[in-house]
Amino acid sequence: MNFLSLFLLVATYNYPLCKGNEDPWSFIVLADPHIAETFASKGKTHPWYISAFEKHLNSVEIIKADYGGDLVLIPGDTNKGMWYRPDFAEEKLGNDALTPAEAVAIASHGCYGTLKEIFEKGGYNKLMVAIGDHELGGNGWTLRGRKRSVLDDFRHGFQLELNRDENGLFLYKKSIGNVSSRPLGTSYKETSYAHQHKNVLFVTVDCFHDKGYEFQDNAQGLGGEGTVTVTVEGTHLTWFKSVLQEARQDSSIKHIIVQAHVPILQPVRKINSSGQFFDFGSDSQFWKTMEEYNVDVYLAGEVHATTVSKQKDSNVLQVVSRGNQFSNFLSIQVTNETLTIQAFNEVGVDSHEYVQYGELVVDKKGKYTQIEAEGVLKPVSVDSALIRFDFETTLPLNEREVVGLWHDTGPISSMITMRDTECFQAMENRGELGRE
Repeated sequence: MNFLSLFLLVATYNYPLCKGNEDPWSFIVLADPHIAETFASKGKTHPWYISAFEKHLNSVEIIKADYGGDLVLIPGDTNKGMWYRPDFAEEKLGNDALTPAEAVAIASHGCYGTLKEIFEKGGYNKLMVAIGDHELGGNGWTLRGRKRSVLDDFRHGFQLELNRDENGLFLYKKSIGNVSSRPLGTSYKETSYAHQHKNVLFVTVDCFHDKGYEFQDNAQGLGGEGTVTVTVEGTHLTWFKSVLQEARQDSSIKHIIVQAHVPILQPVRKINSSGQFFDFGSDSQFWKTMEEYNVDVYLAGEVHATTVSKQKDSNVLQVVSRGNQFSNFLSIQVTNETLTIQAFNEVGVDSHEYVQYGELVVDKKGKYTQIEAEGVLKPVSVDSALIRFDFETTLPLNEREVVGLWHDTGPISSMITMRDTECFQAMENRGELGRE
């Protein structure tokens, strides 16, 4: 396989080493699956519930059988989440007397309880999900709006089903060194947590912060979604930093992987998404903390497209991906010294036939971390042209799939209607962002 090789400029930190080798293992990343909304309002005997359950269970079973994996990470957006609205209570739950909080509680139980059941029956007993905007009703959140009034209810229903066992005990309670596995005393005490699985520390972060007032700073490009913005600060950030400090003193932890919903480094590819962004981006204290403690990979979703980004003076890789309706996913293989990330794309619709369309290898054996990458996982170079056309070459649409873009008759078609114009050909973007 021919790889593009990238050699990082930052030396690998001299953290404690552990003798022996961890047996190779793997896990799956499924960003923005949007598969669980049906279960929020339909009972287990409803035909739609039964159909959706069987369909998604089949998808999970096939991925488990063909690609394995000890566990699954979901960087947010499992549903639509508009459960706070009166029309949801009336039309979906059949009870217009329900308060928004009551409706959210009922929907959370059906949605997240069933989601967890599907993955468990499919062979994955460990499912770690980050809060996305749809887990909080979808962006944005006005100061006196009904949606904002039930933010705590959204979080409570989410963690009750996904982050607790059958006895109501928090699943990820083992401390990281001397630091609590979660940020106790904060609004995120049940939705942000750190958990070590074998030789990897996974840190799941709820990055949606309610400032208590309508927040938008046009000069700096911050906020703009009402009272809730994307940031990690205060006690939440202090906890995050403490976890990473402890992890880097633990010889059994060979890699640190952080997941949250929203990309930090820009630009990224985007398809059919609001494209919510992280305040201050790479200048945020959250990102700088990951750099300081040499986090290996930051996983995100939100934009329904795949992009890998890396800054020249940093070892932290941002890997943004898509998993919409199981049409795409990442498989990440782990050894003590390497991470191998493979991106898979479904052929057609609901075929369960996947082709690999990108690979990235992080090799930490030497003094300098080395990255080899190809396909959709080749890191985007912001120093090169992102969009570049020669205005001479055109291609038939059916020879040029844009992953995630839906044409008139499916993901690949000979024609698409745009602004009432039937289009049959496309120009190839020869820039860094490629087809997307």
